[in-house]
Amino acid sequence: AGRGAEAIECALRAHQLDRRNHHYLNTLGIAYGEAQQLDEAVRCFKRALKERPNRADTHYNLGKSYLKLGELAEGERCFLRARQLDPESAQVANSLAALYSHQGRYRDALPLLAQARTRAPDNEILAINSVIAAHAVSGPDAAIQELVEFVRHRPESRAAREELAMRLLAEGRFAEGWREYAWRRTRPSAGRVSDLRGRRVLLLQEQGLGDHLFFLRFAPSLRERATCVAFECPAKLAPLLEGNGIVDVLGATPYAPGDFDVALPLGDLPEALESWTTPPAFPIASRRGLEWRERLAALGPGPYL
Repeated sequence: AGRGAEAIECALRAHQLDRRNHHYLNTLGIAYGEAQQLDEAVRCFKRALKERPNRADTHYNLGKSYLKLGELAEGERCFLRARQLDPESAQVANSLAALYSHQGRYRDALPLLAQARTRAPDNEILAINSVIAAHAVSGPDAAIQELVEFVRHRPESRAAREELAMRLLAEGRFAEGWREYAWRRTRPSAGRVSDLRGRRVLLLQEQGLGDHLFFLRFAPSLRERATCVAFECPAKLAPLLEGNGIVDVLGATPYAPGDFDVALPLGDLPEALESWTTPPAFPIASRRGLEWRERLAALGPGPYL
């Protein structure tokens, strides 16, 4: 519940009442870990293992604390011991595989992930971690095929479909990629539409400012079909977009539902327009743009981040 200080207080009191209880020590270690007091967490897990040295879950928790401290070798040692004690644990196998992937040891990660997925075939995180390793070892086609198979059996998996969308788009498979992107987890609630001709369209903001600017590249094509295009513009972007003519109406205040025929999330624009190429960035004609060009020039030559 995010109440870390209270969790530590309760776990400490339990430990004071029964100092050799390894369950209480393990819980206290978890509470310290959630509060980012990692040295204390390690101390608790080690004391718990003195009482019960063959507890796989305590070795696992100790390994997670070591990883947060950046001590990868110690974390791996703890995970391997936990796996030795509980070879059927999908959680331990996945964490060890994630560590190997982080180190670039994808060939070591793949068999662990395969084993974990036999225990939890519907787990989205396991599937995505497996795809990351498959991409590194066998290339993008193998990764995409693995995701396609997962989605075929679990079509409601938004996380997997979003991952599939990103990988298809990265390979230039835009028609397929934008269709899958419509399943993204960050998509605002709105009905999907197939025809925007002659309609009044309100573009809904989503994700970050950079995403807004990217997807607004598609707005001029929408204006060629719709009778009116408005964008629910964040206040921070308004000075940049005013006067650019990207949309007909910019507004930071919520519109009445009856003002428009369609409310369309920005990220749905490429699919709705069936636009399988990315338009160029639109020009910024604003006082702020001129100011920043001057400030950047004063700093010296680019590139700038």
